[in-house]
Amino acid sequence: SKSRINVVSIANARKKQSWQTDIKSALFYVNLARKCNSGGVRVEVLFDPDSEYMDAALNDPDRAEFLAERDPTCKKSSKELIEEILMMLKLPVNSLQSGAVSKRITYAESKSAIKADDEDEDSGAIVGIPLWLELHFRNDFRKSQIKGSQKTHFNELFRFFVKDDLGDSYIKIEVYTSTLFGKRLLGTTHLSLSNVPPHQIIPLTLSIDENEHGLIVAQVKLTPKTFTMPLDELKRKNNVRAKLKSSFPFLTLRDRHQTESAVDEQKLKELKQVLRVEANVYLDYPCCYDGLDHLGRVILRNLNQLGEQIAEDIFSCIRAHGNLQLSLKRPMDLLTLERENTGMLRSIEAVLCVGRNELLKSVQEYVHSIQSAPNRILLVCGSEGTGKTNLMAFVYNMYVKGIRIARNAHTGMLETISLASHNPSRRGHSWNEPEVIYLPLRLSLGGTDMRWFLFSLMTMLSEIYHGSVYPTFDSTNLPKNNALKLFPVPGEYNNLKLDFFNLCSVMDRLSPMRFVLIVIDDIEKMDPLKFDWLPMSIPSSMRLILACKSDTVVQSISSENPALDVVTCKVPPMSVYARKELLRHSLVPYKKSLSMEQVSVLIQKQDASSPDYLFLSSTSIGNFDRIGFHITKMIAEFEPTLTGLSHQILENMEVVCGRELLKHTLCLIATSKYGLTESELLVLLADVGMFDALKYRLTDEYSSQDKSALLNPQTPLEKRLERQKEPNARLPYGLWAPVRHLLKPHVYTSESSIEQLFAFRLQRFVRTLELRYNLDNPETVQGRVFFHGRLASYFRARADPELQFSWRGDDFRPVQCLVHHLVRANDWITTSKILTDLGFLELSVSLGNCYGLCSDLSHALLESEKNDEIFSRHRISELTDVNTFLNANADLLHTHPKLLLQMMANESNTSAVSRMALNRALNGWEGRNWLRWINRPTLASNNIRTLHGHKGWIRSLALTKDRKYIVSAADDRTAKFWIGESGAFAHELRGHRASITSVDISSSSRFIITASMDSSVKLWDIELQVELANLYVGSAAMSCAFSSDGKYILAGTQNSTLHLFTTSSYEEIHVLHGHRLGVRSCVFTNDSAKILSGGLDTVVMLWEIGKFVGKGKHVHAASSVLKGHTQGVRAVACNPRNPDQFVSGGDDCSILVWSLSKKDILRQFSGHTGSVYALAYTPSGQYIISGSYDSTVQVWSQNVQMSLHTFSGHSGPVFTILASADEYTCISAGADSTIRTWDLRGLLRVDVHEKQSTILVATDRTASAQSNLKSQYGCLNAISFSSDGVWLLSGSSDNTFAIRKTESGKLKCEPIRGHVAAVNCCQFHPEGQLVLTGSEDTFLKLWDASTNILISTFQGHTKSVTGTSFFNTGLKFASCSLDSSIRVWDVAYGRELFTVDSNLGHKNAMGQSECVRCCAVSPNDHTFVTGGDDNVIRIWDDRIRSSVRKFIGHRLPITACSFSSDGGTLISASLDNTAILWDLRASVVYTCKDHSAAVSSVAFSSSGRHFVTASWDKFVIAYSSSTFKEVARWPCRSACHSVAATSQYSGVVGCGDSTGSTYVLRTVLAPCAQWRFF
Repeated sequence: SKSRINVVSIANARKKQSWQTDIKSALFYVNLARKCNSGGVRVEVLFDPDSEYMDAALNDPDRAEFLAERDPTCKKSSKELIEEILMMLKLPVNSLQSGAVSKRITYAESKSAIKADDEDEDSGAIVGIPLWLELHFRNDFRKSQIKGSQKTHFNELFRFFVKDDLGDSYIKIEVYTSTLFGKRLLGTTHLSLSNVPPHQIIPLTLSIDENEHGLIVAQVKLTPKTFTMPLDELKRKNNVRAKLKSSFPFLTLRDRHQTESAVDEQKLKELKQVLRVEANVYLDYPCCYDGLDHLGRVILRNLNQLGEQIAEDIFSCIRAHGNLQLSLKRPMDLLTLERENTGMLRSIEAVLCVGRNELLKSVQEYVHSIQSAPNRILLVCGSEGTGKTNLMAFVYNMYVKGIRIARNAHTGMLETISLASHNPSRRGHSWNEPEVIYLPLRLSLGGTDMRWFLFSLMTMLSEIYHGSVYPTFDSTNLPKNNALKLFPVPGEYNNLKLDFFNLCSVMDRLSPMRFVLIVIDDIEKMDPLKFDWLPMSIPSSMRLILACKSDTVVQSISSENPALDVVTCKVPPMSVYARKELLRHSLVPYKKSLSMEQVSVLIQKQDASSPDYLFLSSTSIGNFDRIGFHITKMIAEFEPTLTGLSHQILENMEVVCGRELLKHTLCLIATSKYGLTESELLVLLADVGMFDALKYRLTDEYSSQDKSALLNPQTPLEKRLERQKEPNARLPYGLWAPVRHLLKPHVYTSESSIEQLFAFRLQRFVRTLELRYNLDNPETVQGRVFFHGRLASYFRARADPELQFSWRGDDFRPVQCLVHHLVRANDWITTSKILTDLGFLELSVSLGNCYGLCSDLSHALLESEKNDEIFSRHRISELTDVNTFLNANADLLHTHPKLLLQMMANESNTSAVSRMALNRALNGWEGRNWLRWINRPTLASNNIRTLHGHKGWIRSLALTKDRKYIVSAADDRTAKFWIGESGAFAHELRGHRASITSVDISSSSRFIITASMDSSVKLWDIELQVELANLYVGSAAMSCAFSSDGKYILAGTQNSTLHLFTTSSYEEIHVLHGHRLGVRSCVFTNDSAKILSGGLDTVVMLWEIGKFVGKGKHVHAASSVLKGHTQGVRAVACNPRNPDQFVSGGDDCSILVWSLSKKDILRQFSGHTGSVYALAYTPSGQYIISGSYDSTVQVWSQNVQMSLHTFSGHSGPVFTILASADEYTCISAGADSTIRTWDLRGLLRVDVHEKQSTILVATDRTASAQSNLKSQYGCLNAISFSSDGVWLLSGSSDNTFAIRKTESGKLKCEPIRGHVAAVNCCQFHPEGQLVLTGSEDTFLKLWDASTNILISTFQGHTKSVTGTSFFNTGLKFASCSLDSSIRVWDVAYGRELFTVDSNLGHKNAMGQSECVRCCAVSPNDHTFVTGGDDNVIRIWDDRIRSSVRKFIGHRLPITACSFSSDGGTLISASLDNTAILWDLRASVVYTCKDHSAAVSSVAFSSSGRHFVTASWDKFVIAYSSSTFKEVARWPCRSACHSVAATSQYSGVVGCGDSTGSTYVLRTVLAPCAQWRFF
């Protein structure tokens, strides 16, 4: 049959490279139609517009020509493209000729349809494309009639009325046509109504035509028509109503008070009904006639009284109903309020940006510059009052609303235009529609703290990139799907900074690329002001605009990040034209206009070039003209300066509102932390000058009455005043209304989700009121301290309504502001009590104020250092403990606030936070379950600070002489500078091409040298941060040092040589040969006359520089060779107080003290279990500090020849040690990429006068130091309890297993090294006498637990053993391995009983055997279970030696499995982050999905009522087996790899992490059902 073939697959014909492939498939169907002799071919081609070429053709001809050369199809007309397509389809081109009857073709641009039809049709059809218009205005819609696309005119298509508050509203016009698939959008435009004069009837006229390129061009025209008749009368006239009949609402004066939201409108109707029913009815009308005043106006008595009664009744009804209740509560999400506050600021400030098109054009050129230099940021500088905030707000609106600055072709002036191609749905896909982030620091609700700023920035960026932040630990490889992985935004500043760096490094590699514009206003408000968060390289998909007062910020940015190119754009004073425009815009809300003479007088004032001055002038004219001021006279009396005008405005406001009420309102807002809400102000102002203010007003109105009646206690006035003293009293709204009206122009009234927040806009206005009311004068009674005290009392009552430290409030606002106001009110007693109260700490942390609490504590401790008398010594100690605890656990508590009490209770017994938590728990006041760390350390942690920032092992540390900087060098090829006092990151040096192994600073603290594995030693200038010299040493440089006199530079290399350079000419003067293996450490002696070097050849060599004279450049023999170590020497250090002594340490784990004169060993220290990598003397020379491969730092005394203390905290080897000059602290760093500061106070004390050191070490401290929980230094792969629960067995990746006491953690003996590879599994025999271990060395070994003697070795596996499990009888056990085998062994004879047939084992889809990861034996003693890489769990019967059942549910390999005590339930763990509970009869019971990383281990409690899971996300979680709800969780130091439960004691579990730490935890069940405090 002659059927028609439709070909509709030719899409995006505007891009030739995209439709050529579709042509091939279309050609196939055309040929098929010809062969089949079909009825013809119906073709529809879709033309997507080339928006880039269209914009360029209209605005940038050069750019359009460049695009046409790159792709000629974008320049061709639709007709030309159709001809080309028809030729490729081998269809006759002459069918396009006009007048053809056999075939009619219509075409148009912008996704129009091209139809080729074989049927004969009337040739008199519409010329062009049939189209129609759809108009959208807010929620209204209107559709026009259908017309053609060529020379079509819609005359006065719509007529609508514009009211005065449209603001930035616009009309959206869409053009549609009809295709085979329905209607198709041709184009969209937005018609702005911001410049349309108000109170006008506006007809809309629209013309459409096609240009020479086949583009549809639309021209819209608005012709205002004024009228003078009243609105209500106009609305009643039928003829006008017919003309205005459209979808746009006709708004009258009454309509302004109606809400736009349907929900709010319904609530308002309900409230009105309530008021009609419940409001009081006044039968006795209190008002009466009292004559006329001197102006002839009627005087009424008791009118104010009636108004107050009515207002009080109305608001009492409003407060009584929850749907419109004026709540004092604020949302806990501070970032949500921050966005609302920022949106409010943008909408206000952007209106005042007029006449600044030149500046806006510069900003626009920076954003759109295609060939801009890399690493360029724009800095907008302008003094206070020049309008830079207005400019930044307008920049945001400009890109969000599709507004651009362009030069008018006729006038040559710059003007704002709306982009026709503006499409908010495509935001972020190009620089025409970028994502915009606007951060005004001046009014940030989170403060100007650097951490909050970066947290806000990263949160907004994570939302742009679909709720994800690139992980800190992996920034080199993009994920497989080329999209960012989901990781939570961290809370700690250094982690935020690293995540921002990593995100910037991958932004340009993402697909699709997102274009982001970041605008930061008032950058100098940052506390502290630093720019270490700026990346070394700004991605091309990001633009950064900073606004500040002065260009000194450029120096700060360049000093911290010299790679960045900072372009400065200064904001000049406003021109005369800009001043006039600003006045006109500012007076629009007041419906005022000034004459030319009035404008001329005003703009000639001294400070009229400031937008702030003109803004204050316009607000004064708008507010005070309504109450009888003459405008011309008012302008003439305006003070010429901004300060004088502010005083003048305050005087006028005091006349209207009363001085006391206005003073308290302004001062409370000025002293508040982030502003105050209206409800807060009404409560705070309830008793402020009420009697005097009302009495003053009433005596004027009751001039003819007896004024003594006012003093009658029975009058309503006195009753009202008494009510103000009640706790819930509020300022009557009648008194507040004039204050609010006059205050509104001067404050930001943020329309948040619940209430308005009042905060001042102009800082100079704030300074004026501070001077006027003497806020900073200490002799003033109502000064700043007074108002801080009032705010503190108010917020205290909100957070603790009972004032009994019960803290029953659940409001974020008082928690955020309370301590801030207490400190500034100098109420130190209350401050110390609150900051050390557990209830307040938990309320703050639970409401998300953990970092704010850390800031408050730091500020309180800083004040205590300035004045020792404000806190007692006991309080300072408590505050210090709380501050140390919160800073160490802030990241954890920020994400898991419920763990606060548990973490505090598990601190050391000597810590104040532990006593606070245990006091509540032991008294039965805690209603939540928690885990108690049984084998916790008995002493408080000495780790007082931990710095993060490097991305590799830290090899070396150095300290400037003035202790200003700590310098660290690492494998990430950087040397980072940290501020010594605060620990904040300052800057870094880059230049080496390989790991930096050593760093040293000259005695003058001017220069620094770095040694690297790239065979170079670089000399740097610390102040300028530039490289001065690059010294080549031939092979990897492993150590470097400055001489004390600054004349020489020494470097030790991997090829066993030392190189000596001069600092004057950087010339290599000597090469020292003597070591047989690589040099690992080299130092100068104190007098710079000798050199000490230690190498892997086990010797220390002494070189005397004076003896090098005459021996040439190469010296082949040392002065002395000191032998004492049995293995390689890793560290050498000289005694700073005794020139004759030095110390060395090495791979033999020993520390040797030498005498230079005797060249003999004086003392020897032993205590480390790993190589000694770092040594340092304290400044007194009496103590030695060492760092080792065993991850510990030890302090040694030369007098008693013993270790004073061992610091455990590093999760890897310690490579470098520093001792501070005051002997109060030492600093260490190593393979865990952290820099830790340790507190030495209490361990040793320096007598300043005698310069001698005395030991103040208690015997219990020394004893407790020997009980170190971390005796194994690798990952704990397995944990097991003995049958009686007394002993704990652990197997580690350091090839050892250890047995220790469960309660104390004390080792039964030293860890046993019985394998040559990592111990992957270990288990006690059911009778407790034997221990079974399995290792990566493929062997299983049975040990006597009492004597540690090896009994049997089981051989059979060919790869790593991954799991073992004893049968209940203890006569045999099962094992599994990576060799895919499952074996059962006889314990008594030490032989293999059988191996499961490989054909029955774990296999993948291809039938290949998979690795077996775990095994567990059931209590019935006949079945056991295994899990493997095939994601399947198999149950085996040892009697038939075959699989009897399998469970499928996990998506990734199984890592662990365990049976319940009754054998009826099985739990399994997997790499898919889940643990599944299986019923052996009913399959899946429950799936645990609470972990964010792989679940590594699982276990059941002895009673079976609970089960425990451990994960690489560092958490151990206990669940209830009946309800499957979380009972408690425990955070380990690092990834948790093993967990076990005792069979003897219920509720006790043990776990081990990757740092080698063991945790024995007991579940503490709550004694009551509900917590007392919440």
